Amino acid sequence: MGLHLDKPAGGGGTHPERWLCFHARSAAAVLLLAATAAAAGPVTVTIAGGADASGHNYEWTITHDHSSPIVYVEFPHFRAYFFTPPPGWKANITHRYPEDRQAGECTAEVEDPAEGLKRGQTGRFAMRIGPKGAPRGEGDVIIRFADNTEVVVLAEVPIKESPGSQHVPLIALGTIFAVFLLVKALKRRKRQRQVESNAPSIGQ
Repeated sequence: MGLHLDKPAGGGGTHPERWLCFHARSAAAVLLLAATAAAAGPVTVTIAGGADASGHNYEWTITHDHSSPIVYVEFPHFRAYFFTPPPGWKANITHRYPEDRQAGECTAEVEDPAEGLKRGQTGRFAMRIGPKGAPRGEGDVIIRFADNTEVVVLAEVPIKESPGSQHVPLIALGTIFAVFLLVKALKRRKRQRQVESNAPSIGQ
């Protein structure tokens, strides 16, 4: 006994035919998206720059090869009080120095993606930190695009000292002073032994 498939009124095709056609189109769409993503490749963001000779002024340039513009940038900082993004960007500093002595973030963003940093363009970002300065180190810079793609890039930034590093000069000074006292005590003991050895013994 064979399988009989009735066509619905209007010549729309059988239910299995419509099912096969739908899934064929879906598979083709998935393959197209996969091919597009493979052709696009990974997003590359380059951050060049860092601190100047004084260690108080930082400047970076950002470029990328993504089809979507950059609309948000976040630099970690310690003791920053001034942050300058490209024209048209809105800047903000959390834990601004000297009101706040904690590590924070310098952020910059645009509300309109048309004002964002497009592929092939170069964006300049600058930061100034307080007179006390801060150690230089690598920090995670967050880059967000208009299509919500987000990447993290390492760059030279001002970082907070580790708890022990703040006391290194005092520890070094204390060590030098302790060595000085030890050498002085050894010399005193040596002179005392020489005096005792040269002194005449009782009964001579």
